[in-house]
Amino acid sequence: MERAPQRRHKPKAHIATHINQLYSWDITYLPTQIKGQYYYLYLFVDIFSRYIVGAHVFASESADLAAQALQEVCSQQGVLPGQVVLHSDNGSPMKGQSMLAMMQALGVEPSRSRPR
Repeated sequence: MERAPQRRHKPKAHIATHINQLYSWDITYLPTQIKGQYYYLYLFVDIFSRYIVGAHVFASESADLAAQALQEVCSQQGVLPGQVVLHSDNGSPMKGQSMLAMMQALGVEPSRSRPR
């Protein structure tokens, strides 16, 4: 039995027209001299200017550390509630409760890539 064709909805597009409007962020592994041990770079980029607005290195990967990094970025950049959309992939730190709570407290709108 075949499924009926599903209508595909076009994903919402965010367009940056000025700085501090749309940020993208991700976490990448930084290798150490010890095999199997890594540091984690949390990097925040302003999409309009392509300026790195925040870079933090931590010894672990977690939503709590992501929330801490986001709070520092927003404070340093003078971000007001409702000003920034924060785009990320679907990694667990990006969807963690502490990160979502921090985004809500700061008035930052989440945006995520669709899972494939």
